[in-house]
Amino acid sequence: MKAFETPYYVLHEDRVTARCEAVRRLWDGDLCYAMKANPFLAAPFAAAVQRIEVCSYGEYKICVQAHIDPHKVIFSGVVKQEAELQEVLETWGSACVYTAESERQYTLLENWAEAHKTRLRVLARLSDGTQFGMDRTAIGALFRHHSPWIHLQGLHYFTGTMKRKPSVYTKEMAALADVCSCIEAEGGHIDEIEYGPGIGVDYFSDKAPKYTEADFFEALAEAAKPLRQKYRVTLEMGRALAAPCGEYVSRIVDCKVNGGVGYVLIDGGSHHVHYDGMMRGMHVPHLRTIPARKGDQVWTIAGSLCSVNDILASQARLGAVQIGDCLVFENAGAYAMDEGPALFLSHELPAVYAVKGQRVRVLRRRMDTWPMHVDIKEEK
Repeated sequence: MKAFETPYYVLHEDRVTARCEAVRRLWDGDLCYAMKANPFLAAPFAAAVQRIEVCSYGEYKICVQAHIDPHKVIFSGVVKQEAELQEVLETWGSACVYTAESERQYTLLENWAEAHKTRLRVLARLSDGTQFGMDRTAIGALFRHHSPWIHLQGLHYFTGTMKRKPSVYTKEMAALADVCSCIEAEGGHIDEIEYGPGIGVDYFSDKAPKYTEADFFEALAEAAKPLRQKYRVTLEMGRALAAPCGEYVSRIVDCKVNGGVGYVLIDGGSHHVHYDGMMRGMHVPHLRTIPARKGDQVWTIAGSLCSVNDILASQARLGAVQIGDCLVFENAGAYAMDEGPALFLSHELPAVYAVKGQRVRVLRRRMDTWPMHVDIKEEK
């Protein structure tokens, strides 16, 4: 991949199926891909999982453009603007499942369904004490409402990403079971639960994780047993599915020593690649060099931003690297390309390539960002 103009992203579509198969060896149930982790991978994951979570109007437009089957979609999102929701409903109708984040969202869905004589399938999102979802009192009232136009078929529950301890699942599954029992005791009926386990990713080579991915799935499978005996439980995952499917490639453009510290400067930086837990180079991401270099030289990797905070690693053993070598940052398939300050300093947005077998496709060409920072002149 060195022949391409750096910096750029590489998405390995062949890894999507392999990644889903690896997860299914640990969880023998349905999977949902949260496309916010990487919208470019929505279509490949749609072919490999049971459901795609769409969380905004923009993501809906991406799915329409990619011809993703709406029967595989759950349309979620903490804010659903009425006009945008109307368009989604007119396009997808009863094909997909919708979430209700609030009583207002439920009412919007119910009003449309009644007006169009179309019954909609809805999951009520259960809050974990944050701004997301509704508390158990509000959800209980919705289940007691028994709308003829809304099939309130279950709960949606997500409590955060990068979970640190597998033991958290015992508490969360018990909380879900308690809410389900209360709903059913009041005459409600639950078919399914969509749950986000928030399993983390091992991003750093110098920071050994305390628990393995298998540890998390083992604890989750055990804690979820009582619920799975009664309901369909779908795992909604983004980061853990997509991260291994992508890489970020940037070229060394300068090497120097300041005060005894060796620096390599790359043509990209933290505005293009961001890992959860990445704090001014405190930890070293999993990375490799092209070509591979021998030696024990330790380098600080700095990006192209005019900011002392643009440090990607401060103790990276890269060996005897040279100007022109490429650094490949691994596990960059989820969030990494979208969570950095991409518009800072008006640098170009990198190209995005998809690799499948021997075929390489351009998903996005390099894009100038400077036009986003100039006045819009009125045409005379």
